[in-house]
Amino acid sequence: MTSSISATESLMSAKLALARGDGRPVDFSRQDLQKCNFSGWNLTRAKFVAAKLNESSLANTLLTDADLFGADLSSANLRGAELSRAVLRGVSLRGADLSRAVLTDADFRGGVMMTADGAASVGRRVSDISACIADYATASRAKMAGVDLRGASFVGANLDGANLFGADLSEVNMSFASLKGADLSESRLGKARFAGADLANARLRNATGEGASFGGANLKGAVLDGIDTASCDFGEELPVVPPAEFPASIRDALAAHEAWIRSGGGSGRRGDLEGEDLSYIFRKPHWRAPGSTVRISPVPSSAKPRSGRFRSLAPAAA
Repeated sequence: MTSSISATESLMSAKLALARGDGRPVDFSRQDLQKCNFSGWNLTRAKFVAAKLNESSLANTLLTDADLFGADLSSANLRGAELSRAVLRGVSLRGADLSRAVLTDADFRGGVMMTADGAASVGRRVSDISACIADYATASRAKMAGVDLRGASFVGANLDGANLFGADLSEVNMSFASLKGADLSESRLGKARFAGADLANARLRNATGEGASFGGANLKGAVLDGIDTASCDFGEELPVVPPAEFPASIRDALAAHEAWIRSGGGSGRRGDLEGEDLSYIFRKPHWRAPGSTVRISPVPSSAKPRSGRFRSLAPAAA
């Protein structure tokens, strides 16, 4: 935590307010809270208007219905945070970690308002969520119209019904995300990745998507009017790497594991791919070695995104 008096006083005031349990929301508005640790706190309905929270930790923090209008959350840790219905208008979340966060009905749209004395403004016309990591986040019905999401990662995220009208999704990775019924009309999708994503009934009307990849995506019922489909990749197959092109470390682990299974543990070794990048390697969610019930889960819940470990069972009965 920073040594600033404002941060220390704010934290003490918050603890006292929470201890009183008087039902009043804690107010951190316009406070300098850089690098503070709020992990695991219950800050439901708390106010963080124009607060400086860059590089702070709010992992697994309850922020349901919180007001973070104009807050600076750049490089903050919000892994697993609960932000349902939170107001995040005009914020900066550049480089923040929102992995597995709950963002249902959260409002990320741009917004600017004047201070009470009219001397300064709070917020941003365009909310900055660029380069953030929101893999496996739940952001159904989130309001993200017009936001800057360039270079962000939403792998496996749930964005069903989200409003991304006019958003900048350039180079965003939404592989295997669920975007059923989402509105991406007028958005910029240059070099964005939607491999294996579910875009059923989504609206992409007049989106610009040069170099965007939709390989293996579900586009049933999607509205593509006005999008230059010739500049996008709509291949039916996922852009997977064939076995012959696997990295040597993965090929060796597979071969050793298959030998271990076939020999009943007499030779080879149990496969371990912890930390390996398995993106787009496997055509199906699970891979089965011949004559075994070995399964590889590219992104198991207990592992970091983009890594995997063999889950080995006994050899299948003959």
